[in-house]
Amino acid sequence: MIECVIINAKIVSPREILHGCIAIDGGKIELVGPRFLMPQSRQTIDARDRFVIPGLIDPHIHYGLFGTESIIERVRRDWAPDSVGAVYGGVTTVLPMLMSTDSYVPLVKDLTAWAELAQPTDFGFTVIVHQDQHQRDMPELFEMGVTSYKHFFNAFKGNEGYRINVAPVDEGMLFRSLEIARDLGEPALCMVHAEDCDLYNVFIAKERTKGRDGLEAWADARPQFTEYARIEFAATLAYEAAAPLYLVHLSTRQSVGIVQKYKLKGARLSAEVVPHTLTVSRHDREVGVWGKFVPPLRGREDINHLWDGLRSGVIDHMATDHCTYLVTEKEAGQGKHGSIWDVPPGISNVQEHWLPVIMTDGVRLGKISIQDLVRVCSENTAKRFGLYPRKGVIAMGADADLVIVDDGTEVLVDQDFYHGRDGSFSIHMGKRVIGRPVLTMVRGQVLMQEGKYLGTRGGGRFTPSRRA
Repeated sequence: MIECVIINAKIVSPREILHGCIAIDGGKIELVGPRFLMPQSRQTIDARDRFVIPGLIDPHIHYGLFGTESIIERVRRDWAPDSVGAVYGGVTTVLPMLMSTDSYVPLVKDLTAWAELAQPTDFGFTVIVHQDQHQRDMPELFEMGVTSYKHFFNAFKGNEGYRINVAPVDEGMLFRSLEIARDLGEPALCMVHAEDCDLYNVFIAKERTKGRDGLEAWADARPQFTEYARIEFAATLAYEAAAPLYLVHLSTRQSVGIVQKYKLKGARLSAEVVPHTLTVSRHDREVGVWGKFVPPLRGREDINHLWDGLRSGVIDHMATDHCTYLVTEKEAGQGKHGSIWDVPPGISNVQEHWLPVIMTDGVRLGKISIQDLVRVCSENTAKRFGLYPRKGVIAMGADADLVIVDDGTEVLVDQDFYHGRDGSFSIHMGKRVIGRPVLTMVRGQVLMQEGKYLGTRGGGRFTPSRRA
């Protein structure tokens, strides 16, 4: 007798929706098919004709961004509560960004310390590369199953850089990392945050001289070309190095076109978009400083091109870029509508509203299908980061990381909606959404069901990246 069968499910893959059942045993999916084929089980879960999707995989998370404690203490503070929010949002695997301490410590040592903080979701890591020694660590990290390496490609320098304590990466350093990743082989890849700080600092000074300090001023201070010029440069380097490159949080229509152009040339590119740049614009003034993000929120024309890129396959992935600021830290004592220049960039609570917001503004409005959502939030990410076929798919032998989605009930996004760190904020406050998970399961263990958290501290398993 096996452990569990989920019945009356609309089982979603990027290719089809199958009405059937899922048999689960030993944390794995044993069988997918009609009910008469299901073995006897100790537990039966009725999906009630709702969508069942593979758990979302988030490869872009920042824990421990703010505070006077050490980075490891800040991560310990953030990971535990925010993992609960992630479970409520249907996120079952996370790859937080591992950032080294002030003085150089081998990233392998940091990795070991961070892994001890793991919470109920399964996890891997992306490491932030901003020193020459980090590049020398890449082969050892690769053998340990940490195969993604993020670079701030000339972003965060000068007055902005002190907030995150990383150095911007120049062209030579990025090219060397690309060569290392190429030589290591799949699934090694370089991730790039592409913005040109030498350019946008010029425009920041102009906007401040004009006395502008709102959300639109922030967007005008980082015009589209400060992103897409660096996107083009990074794509060129990857093409010349014949190396894999993953571009994070695209925000402009021109960036989508550049990715498409280089893919057609044969470059090994993949691109990511985040929920807030798909759903909130620079003109939504009511979000105030809560909407300060890098790159900035754009206009509706750019947003429409991002949706087109997702639907067509030019954009391969969706992630959250979830940050862990509290509202007091985000507002810096000025309130929600204070000066945009004096507060840190970043959006919190994203993992919990990711799925409902995309179900509401994407699937319900026909901008993407539920199959597209599974493709860009689960399967493609599992493949790109060396987690497939253990993760990202509902198939025999895969981990039973499953989410039952309620697309028929509308709920209000308010303070009671969230379950992460107390005092965080949401740019979607007051929005009505569908698509909230009613059950989240990781390796066959139900962590959340019908609004009740059933998980315990710890329990997450390191899931190393491996060659397919």
